[in-house]
Amino acid sequence: MKWNWLVFLAAVAVEAGPFKGSQWSYHESVGIPRSEQLKKLELAANSTRIVGGTPVPLGRHPFMVGLVIHLNYVDWYTSMCGASLLTHTRSLTAAHCWDDARMFTLVFGSQTLHTGGLRIDSDDVEVHPDWNPDNLHNDVAIIRHDWVQFNNVISPIILPTEDANNDFLGMWAVAMGYGRISDTNPNPANPELREANLQVISNEECVQRYPNNVVSSTLCTLAPVGINTCVGDSGGPLVAGSGPDRVQIGIVSFVVWGCEDGFPHGFARITSFLPWILSRQ
Repeated sequence: MKWNWLVFLAAVAVEAGPFKGSQWSYHESVGIPRSEQLKKLELAANSTRIVGGTPVPLGRHPFMVGLVIHLNYVDWYTSMCGASLLTHTRSLTAAHCWDDARMFTLVFGSQTLHTGGLRIDSDDVEVHPDWNPDNLHNDVAIIRHDWVQFNNVISPIILPTEDANNDFLGMWAVAMGYGRISDTNPNPANPELREANLQVISNEECVQRYPNNVVSSTLCTLAPVGINTCVGDSGGPLVAGSGPDRVQIGIVSFVVWGCEDGFPHGFARITSFLPWILSRQ
């Protein structure tokens, strides 16, 4: 069976578990190819996607941040991830997005990754001290960046400080990203940001699929066959609620291959990392 990191990840053939840790590079297997595909599509239109989702109008998710990733070992290709805006100078992403990276270009207020929007470079990234690339535990990182002015298409997401003990079980939430939109078609005609509705499931159900990866700080979701996060969505937010009361409850971390098969997907559970995140805002 093939498994992959999301970010929403690359496929490696294994028997005992979904990941090979440091032996496997997210960027080479997933981020770089997907980033290059998006760049070509955006330029042609002069301008790991959500599978089975819908395009997002500009401003619907003003906290969404695209990440163009500049790598340590190659200058002519970039990788990609997602992130979420927390404050004027802080954004949140997955730790594995920073592996082998030397700089992020953060993209605010844009439906596309390589063109448009406000673009800010940053190499000031703090990865959670207990991040483990072998099992994806504690897949969280803070990005410090230059001041971002809020407006109708750029504004922060709320963290669930008033729901710190809520497991959100059974709740429907929205994930978003620039990743692939199909298992079978790696080159979609539309390179824009997309979203999908996913339902939070119990860790007891999720651990049956990911026995080595699901812990108390993991949040899992399930969606109908044909709808889910996918390759290129890593680091992006999972958001619950509606209107001004929306809160971020997860960070896209890992997924089974393929994205359209109806398997659970894994997120870093925001409530498990609230003290660490809040102390760095």
